[in-house]
Amino acid sequence: MRNRFKNAALLIGLLAGTIGASAEVLQTQTTYTSNGRSIPVDQFAPSDSGRHPTVIFVHGADGMRVTAWKYAWSREFAANGYVVMIPHYFEASDSTGSMKNFPTYMTALGDAVSFATRQPGVDPQRIGLMGYSLGGFLSLALAARDHRVKTVVEYFGGMPAFAARSLEKMPPTLILHGDADPVVPVAHAYDVEKLFKARNIFYEMKIYPGQGHGFSGEANRDSRQRTMSFFDQHLKAAAVSLPSK
Repeated sequence: MRNRFKNAALLIGLLAGTIGASAEVLQTQTTYTSNGRSIPVDQFAPSDSGRHPTVIFVHGADGMRVTAWKYAWSREFAANGYVVMIPHYFEASDSTGSMKNFPTYMTALGDAVSFATRQPGVDPQRIGLMGYSLGGFLSLALAARDHRVKTVVEYFGGMPAFAARSLEKMPPTLILHGDADPVVPVAHAYDVEKLFKARNIFYEMKIYPGQGHGFSGEANRDSRQRTMSFFDQHLKAAAVSLPSK
């Protein structure tokens, strides 16, 4: 019941925000292949032609069970000129949400990046990841080794130990966490900060007092604004790739 109220609060916060109602957003579903399986992808895109910066939305352990706020957030991005893809990456394995499948999920996410680069409306030089919880861990781990990822925003996640040990480079990263998170303690955010400082990696971080595993109220509004601004600065504003001759 608590999670239901939390997700409802998130949805209300999103719908109360500035969603570009006048901009037409195209919503479709397609598939790609990973681990020999067909992986559904929800896609939200601007209606105009051309290549767009693209955000891959990496859900957490709740999977796609609660879609309303994920879809509202994705439409807001698409109205702001982004392609958004939500891969149902749990479909790459039989055991939904199990941490033992982390390598399989990483592969599925990497395959989602490959899939995105082949889409006509996507600028392959401007692909970012936005991960929540488990999706935050996956996003940081993948970006540490896949240089096609140009920007990361992670909510209440962390850097897996295996990725931290070999970390050399990361794209610009925004870390968002609540200091009262009972699921992924805020220590994970500070560990990422310490690691990035040691590697001289660019990052921004915001810790929200009293917030848990999910934001509400002013923290929700502020985190959304920071997220959009961060992608606008580090992904959308990047030079558009030119077609090869």
